[in-house]
Amino acid sequence: MAKHGSNDLKARARHLAATEGISYTAALQRLRADHGERTAKPVPRSDRGRWRAHGPLRDGLRWLPPLATAQTGIRVSVPRSVRGHPMWIERIEPLLIDRWDGATPHVACEHRDLLLEVLRAVCGRTGCELEPTEYVDVDVRLDAVRAEGRLLLQWAGVELAHAGDHHSWTRPRLTHCEVVAGAMLLDIDGQEETARRRITWEPGTVLRVLGVPRTTLAGEPADAYKVVAVSTEDPTDAVRRQGWRLLGLRYGDDVPPPPADAAEGRLGPISSEWPPGLYEVPTDYPGEHLADCLHVDEQAGRIYVARREPGHDTEYVLPLTRERRKVLQAYAHAYGRAAAAYAVVGANETAATALAGTEFTPHRLYRMLRILAVRDGADAAALTGRSPEEWAEAGWSLDRSWFNLAGQPFAATAVPARCWTAAEAAHLADTGIGAARAYELRADGDRVRTVEEVIAQDAVAVTEAGREALELLAHVTETVPESVAEALPRARRHTIEPLEEWKDDHRSSFGPQGNGVWVRLARHDFHLADGSTRSLWVVSDGWWDYGADADAGETTTAFLSAPAARTNWREARDAHRRPAPSALSPAVDLPCPGQDVQHCDNCGSTTITPNEFLELGWMHASLGLACGPRCYDAMSDAPGRHAQRHHRAWTDQ
Repeated sequence: MAKHGSNDLKARARHLAATEGISYTAALQRLRADHGERTAKPVPRSDRGRWRAHGPLRDGLRWLPPLATAQTGIRVSVPRSVRGHPMWIERIEPLLIDRWDGATPHVACEHRDLLLEVLRAVCGRTGCELEPTEYVDVDVRLDAVRAEGRLLLQWAGVELAHAGDHHSWTRPRLTHCEVVAGAMLLDIDGQEETARRRITWEPGTVLRVLGVPRTTLAGEPADAYKVVAVSTEDPTDAVRRQGWRLLGLRYGDDVPPPPADAAEGRLGPISSEWPPGLYEVPTDYPGEHLADCLHVDEQAGRIYVARREPGHDTEYVLPLTRERRKVLQAYAHAYGRAAAAYAVVGANETAATALAGTEFTPHRLYRMLRILAVRDGADAAALTGRSPEEWAEAGWSLDRSWFNLAGQPFAATAVPARCWTAAEAAHLADTGIGAARAYELRADGDRVRTVEEVIAQDAVAVTEAGREALELLAHVTETVPESVAEALPRARRHTIEPLEEWKDDHRSSFGPQGNGVWVRLARHDFHLADGSTRSLWVVSDGWWDYGADADAGETTTAFLSAPAARTNWREARDAHRRPAPSALSPAVDLPCPGQDVQHCDNCGSTTITPNEFLELGWMHASLGLACGPRCYDAMSDAPGRHAQRHHRAWTDQ
C-alpha cells in the first residue's frame, strides 16, 4: 500500500486533476479510495474521563492579583473575541494603560464598575462571581453557522489550521474540537500543494466543540448547536467550585481574583529551604501540566497558592481556616486517593483500593509510567512487595530519572499499555533482568514480546553494552580468547574509567588558529550477568587542527591486558614528543641584511611568508618584527632566533 505522502501518488493526483478538471484534493481522495486506502476519522472522546482535562484550552477571563497593583489599577486577561468586540473597543480600550509587549493592560481602580459592566454584557460573566460559569461540550451543525461564505466560530475559541494534519494534508488540523459526523476537508485551489488552501466540509458535518462557557451560547441560533455534556457531570465538580470560591483556583478557562484575605508571598526556588512539614495537595488529575499547586504549612497556618497559567504563574498566601482545611481534604481525596484518579494511569478499582493511602499516589504512578504500570490488584501487590530501594537494586528504579529506555516516550506521552506491569517487572527482576534490558528486548517492530519470550531472548541476544564491546573487539590486534568473545556480547553494563591522558595543544594568539595532539588510556569494564567483570584497555591517539578548515581525527587500539595498553600509550605519547624538523631551520642561518633592510627578527627573511594574513603586511610581535603568523607566535614571549644571533650588537648599543 502506498504511503499517504508518497511523491508518486501526489504526482498521479495532479495529473488526474488536470485531465478531468477536478480539484487536487478530490483527485487525491479518489486515488486513495481506488487503492483501498482508508482515511481514519476522529474518534469522539469516551464518556469516561470526559472532564478530565481541566487545563486552560483557550483564552478565558483571568484575573491577576491586585496585591502589587492595587495602587495602579486592575489587571484582567480577556479572550481575543472580547478584545475585538465593538463595546470593548469603544468603552474599555481608551482606558487601558501599560500596553507594552508582554504586559497585561490594566485599568484604573475607579473604572472597575465600568469594566465589570462591559464584561457582563460581552461575555455574560465577569469572572468575579461566587459560583463559576459551567462549561459545556456542544455539537455544532456547520451548515447552520455559515455566514457570508465564512465559518464563524469565534464564540467557541476554535482553531482551524490551514496547515493540515500530518497524515494526508487533506484535512485541517483541529484544536479544541473534533468531527463527530461528516468530514472536514482542506481543499486546494490549483494542482500544486503550495497553492492556496481553503477549509470546507461535507454536507451534514457536525463539529464537537469542547469545553466552552455556557454564557457564550447566548445569541447563537438554537438549531445550530446541541449541548452534549456539562461540567457539572464531573464527579469532582463540587470540589473545583469550592476551590474557585475559597482558594481562587481556576474553573475551566476562567481564573477568579484571589480571595480578599490573600497576601503576597511565595515559596523559594530551593525546596530544601522550604518550611519543615510542608506538604503538597493535588488540584487535578495526573498529567495536567498546568495544574495549580497548593502547599500547606500546618505549623504556620498558611496555604501557598501557585496558579499555573500559560506564560506565567500567580502566587500568593492564604490563611488556613477550618473551611479551607475541608476543601484541601476534598482535593486530596478526589485527586490523590479516588478510583477515578487511579484510572487515569490505568489502574482499576482493586488496585486503587490497595494503593490508596500509600506513597504510590496516582501522581507518583504517572511519573513511573515510563518504567512500569499498575493495572490490577496483582500489580499493586507486586509494587508494594518491594521498597523503592529494592526495586532500584534490581535494576528497576522508580525514579523519573530514567531517560534511555528503548521504545519508551517521555512521561507526558507515556501510555500504560506500552509499559511492563509491576507484576511482570517483579518476575523479570527475579531472573536478573533490569528495566533497560527488558525494554531493549521488548521492542521488536510492532510486536511486543511476553515475559517468557524476553527471558528466553536474554540468554542469546546481544545487549547494548555487548554491541559496544563488539566494536572495541574489532580494534584488538591480538588473539581474543573464545571465552571472552562469547561473554562480552551479553554484558549487562558498560563503564569507562579514564587512566592516563597526555595532550599538546598550540593555539595562536593571532586569530582562531591552532593544532594539537592527544593520547588517552582508559579501561572499559563490561559487567556480566553472573556478577563478574571483563575489561578491555583502549588507547586513543587523536589530533585536531583549526586553521583555514577545522578537522580532527583519532585512531583506536584495544588490548586485553593493562601492561600492553600502557606500553602502547607511552609509545604514542613519545612519538608526539619528538621534535619535528623545523620548516624555518634553513632560514635561521640567513645572513643579516643590516638595519637598513626590513627583515624578520625570527628567521631573517626579507619577504613576507605567504599566508592568509598577507594583506596585513609585516606583523609586529611584542619582541620583534615577524614575516608571518608562525614567527609572530615564536616571538610572543622571547626574542627571535635571528635577533639573538645577529642583533646582539644592536642591543648592546
